[in-house]
Amino acid sequence: MAVKENQFKNKPKQEKPTPRAKTNVFSRSYHAIKDFLSDRRLHSISGLFFLLLSVSLLLAFISYFFYWTIDSDKVSEPLNFVRDNQIRAHNWMGKFGAIVAEQFMRNWFGIGSFVIVIPLFVLGVRLMFKAAILPFFKTVSRQIHPQKQKKY
Repeated sequence: MAVKENQFKNKPKQEKPTPRAKTNVFSRSYHAIKDFLSDRRLHSISGLFFLLLSVSLLLAFISYFFYWTIDSDKVSEPLNFVRDNQIRAHNWMGKFGAIVAEQFMRNWFGIGSFVIVIPLFVLGVRLMFKAAILPFFKTVSRQIHPQKQKKY
């Protein structure tokens, strides 16, 4: 019969691992931020956020054309409008939609506000589903700098 030996005494000693070079705080934080931004869950949540934002803005802008006369006097004082539960907004997106649509349509961009919805939707689809329905950067750059039509 073979004699059993103590495995721990006969086990060869492993070399000590070489100490790593000390990393500075910037390097560690850079890698932590990089890992956070490359996380698939972040992409899905932000994609869902952009999709919902684009759809809610679209509904608020469309509804603005039907109910701007009713909601415009109420939205003139937004803090009172939000606080008071007696006041009802007729916008399809409620008080939020009435305030946002009034700000975008009347004070900022007018009918051009619909252009903002397209890049938000494209970005949301790209982040959420990893699918490109339109090339994002070309879509944004064409809306900012429209190309001149060629004359033949």
